Amino acid sequence: MEIRTAIRQRRSIRCFKSDEISENIIREILEEVRWAPSWGNTQPWEFYVVTGETLKKFKKTNRQHCINGISHSPEIEMPAVFPEAHKKRYMTVGKSVLSSLGIAREDKKARDRYYADMFNLFNAPCLIVICIDNTLCIEYAMIDVGLISQTICLLAPAC
Repeated sequence: MEIRTAIRQRRSIRCFKSDEISENIIREILEEVRWAPSWGNTQPWEFYVVTGETLKKFKKTNRQHCINGISHSPEIEMPAVFPEAHKKRYMTVGKSVLSSLGIAREDKKARDRYYADMFNLFNAPCLIVICIDNTLCIEYAMIDVGLISQTICLLAPAC
């Protein structure tokens, strides 16, 4: 696939096929993704690939926590304050996604089901967790995680 096409066709998937992904495809992606840039060639990441029964259990538990109102505790917090232009764009995208799914703003039950699906990873058949040492949660390492994530997203459709 031509790189411009891959970039333009990259999407945030809201419903995955239930087809399993072969170990060979996962290995191919991870083999290629190692060429992603990193600050000073530090490659600070470690990957954990979660599939099968372990992933099913994780998704079920994660979704149930969402339904039960158990708050998650991310290691990296969402910004408390967005610059107004970014906040507006963020809210516009959120409204657009819900609208495209036929979920009205006032339909709290449908929104809650959507959020529960989000915590179910939209039924993704594979989860690749990208980790860095928590002492490295600095700007450069965070940029590295973004670059490696983007590279995975660009590679996956081609595999």
